[in-house]
Amino acid sequence: MTGKIVTDIEADESLISLKTGQVVKDSNFDELCQNYLQQDCNFTKSPAPFLNDGELKLLKAIVVNPMQPSTDYIKFAGISPNSLAKLRVKLVQQGFIKEHRISNDRGRPSLLWEPLDKAIQIVQNGENHAR
Repeated sequence: MTGKIVTDIEADESLISLKTGQVVKDSNFDELCQNYLQQDCNFTKSPAPFLNDGELKLLKAIVVNPMQPSTDYIKFAGISPNSLAKLRVKLVQQGFIKEHRISNDRGRPSLLWEPLDKAIQIVQNGENHAR
């Protein structure tokens, strides 16, 4: 699957479904589905990367309380705002969470965090492997 560069307007339009609950179909959705179905599905289980206590607490909070404004996770995980900012970068870069920017009518857009399969699996299985 190749990445497609999208404009800000296209990115904003792709988030409409999060606000309205309606599914917005990508222009090449059918092609992507076909490519996905043709992929080799022989996956081998690889160990999860090591997560420190703060990362694991935040990851659990995101899995248990998905799609909440990022500032709510300070309370859910019991961590400081500075820790949240540092951990956010690592969890996004390592593919544990996906950020969704939702514009409200005033102020900065809200960042909603979606736990990805990798995060859900680690939390559900209690995995935390050493490096």
